[in-house]
Formats: sequence, C-alpha cells, structure tokens
Amino acid sequence: MDPLTKLPLRIESEISHPALEISRSSWIYTEFEWDPKASDPTQLFSTEPPPGYAVEDHTNDPVVPSSIVRGNKADGPESAAVLKGLAEKVSMRFPNATPLEEVLKYIRAASRRPTDAGIRFTFDEAGLRRAGRTRTSLVTIDLEDQPLKTSLEALLRPLGLAYEVKNGVLTITSEPAKNRRQP
Repeated sequence: MDPLTKLPLRIESEISHPALEISRSSWIYTEFEWDPKASDPTQLFSTEPPPGYAVEDHTNDPVVPSSIVRGNKADGPESAAVLKGLAEKVSMRFPNATPLEEVLKYIRAASRRPTDAGIRFTFDEAGLRRAGRTRTSLVTIDLEDQPLKTSLEALLRPLGLAYEVKNGVLTITSEPAKNRRQP
C-alpha cells in the first residue's frame, strides 16, 4: 500500500490445488494506474467491437437437438471421446471437503491428453437448484484404481446429482426423479 494514498502498489495471489499433480499458480499485479486520463470516457466501456472484428448474429439459428448419452452410446465423436475418458482410471484423492467445481477442474486436468484439453464440463444451474446444491457444494472422495465413471457417480450421488454427456460436454445436473432417494 502506498502510505500516502492508501492505494495498492502490488497485489500477490497464489492458488494451490489439493492434488499434487496440478501445479501452483501465482500472479503478481503491479504498475497500477489510478484514475487515468481518458480522451473519451464514454468509450471506456463500449460494446462496439474493435476495428477489424466481425459480428455474427446467431439469434435465429435453428436449434439442433442432441441425445443424451445412454449407457455406452454417444451422440457423436466428441461424446465418444468423453466416454472413453470416463472409462480410464483416475486417482480421486479428495479426503478433505473440497468444492465440487475444483474436483471437476482436477478431472479435466487429469484427463488431458496431447490431442485434447481433457473432459469439458459444465453445470446445469437449474438442475443444481432442484437438488439444493451449487457448484461450490463441498464433496469428499478418496478412491484409487477406479474408472472415472465410477468415481464420478460415487461423488455425485450423495448430493442428489448425476451427469450426462451431450455434444462432447459432461454436464452436472440433478438426478432424474425416478432415481432420487426418498427421505
């Protein structure tokens, strides 16, 4: 902090992942410019694209329905790659309460191959609300030598959650009503 202005001069941030295979990330922010003089302040937050960028309107594109992966049947090659990744054995060592989103980031990193960036995932926010959960709901799991599919089901079921694979993306959602446990 600058002793005179009380404004930050340097901000340091470091994030460590509970899995040893994932590296630590560090950021250092310096050279702040407070209240810069702008020639046209109305342009600071413009929604106009910069020169040379084309804008495409996809608001009236037809919606292409896709089927959910059922068993071992995929809706395309991307989903088949996800199913193949889910069949691989991945160590799931999260014995301490960890946010669900962090575990899924670990899964993506652990499933990364030279030809792809790992299993892509997303959250069905409405499904999470139905189950009374959020992406930061705390989970624990400590399994080794199990297919990722088995570990993921063991992780999600106690939360009333499940996953589905569509268009090459693993989506976390609520369990179908017929599979929910009765209190």
